[in-house]
Amino acid sequence: MKKLLAISVTFLLSCQTENIEGVWIGQYNSLNINGTKSYHSLNTLIVFDKKEFTNYVLGQKHKKQSFEFIRKGNKIVPLSPSHPGFNIESFSEDSLVLSNPQMEEFNLVYRRYNGNFENKSINISGKRYENKALQNTYVFEADSTLLVNSKMGGYWKLKSIHSIDVLELIFSDSTEFMIIDSVKSKKIFLTKYSRKLNKMILTEY
Repeated sequence: MKKLLAISVTFLLSCQTENIEGVWIGQYNSLNINGTKSYHSLNTLIVFDKKEFTNYVLGQKHKKQSFEFIRKGNKIVPLSPSHPGFNIESFSEDSLVLSNPQMEEFNLVYRRYNGNFENKSINISGKRYENKALQNTYVFEADSTLLVNSKMGGYWKLKSIHSIDVLELIFSDSTEFMIIDSVKSKKIFLTKYSRKLNKMILTEY
């Protein structure tokens, strides 16, 4: 019993001292109902800046939610009653798992953004790129049309959210979001966040 108590106290103290400040990209959410788990993409970006929390929805540039909070052990407690806050289920240097206190079987999994902000100015309009790993070519037309392997594939958008560039690919049956990690010469390094992280490189040709 004493050992269990010591472990609990250690966990609470560590949650208070661990630094969750920074930008986190939503990887996926998981729902556990009667032992059956389901997983879905979590197309959000969250920021912890001192005592302020902000949540951005990737598909809606101007949709965000902010509130001031305080830390109480493994809990993020809003100063406004309009949001239930979060429980910190686990934390590491590059991973953060949160749950809703009102629905603890629903977890939100995030990855810390470690992209390179320097020299990341990007303009892909009217340019051609190749994903050599997938053997796909992409043409980002100036009118936002996206050509995939020389065929009409859908549309594209490039937006900046909290100084992070997000490439949005809009297809007839789905929308994909890719976070731009860095730009080096003619190469764009991106990550698609889902249950499995997908790193990719687009090379201009």
